[in-house]
Amino acid sequence: MKYVTQYKDIPYATQDAVLWRREDNGVVYIASMIRGVINETIELPKDVPVGTQWDYNDGEPSKREVTATLTLELAGLKYPDCIEVTRTVLNNKALQSVTNKSYYCKEVGEVRSLFKQPSPIGDYITETSMREYKR
Repeated sequence: MKYVTQYKDIPYATQDAVLWRREDNGVVYIASMIRGVINETIELPKDVPVGTQWDYNDGEPSKREVTATLTLELAGLKYPDCIEVTRTVLNNKALQSVTNKSYYCKEVGEVRSLFKQPSPIGDYITETSMREYKR
């Protein structure tokens, strides 16, 4: 699957990000093209119990960890068997205070994400939430 992310009013994010997702033997990979460079990393490993950690690098070396299991309600529907995945950026001090969480539901995929970065003029927030799902 191919996606395009557009950033608005974020001074350092001036170009669209092109993303691809693929699944191989139960592992979900995500690739991005930012400033002409393609990078692929593991978005979700095959097994995802709470506490599972893995390396993640979309241009910023990070760790991702399954931090909770939960039931989510989106667009009036309940989705059981969901997980919360929290990302921690490792080396970039400017991104150490970022909140970055993604939510995935079984047999649906990513249903919500939150990226919040404090700045001197207020928080930069990018949030997505599934509005509709049809099989």
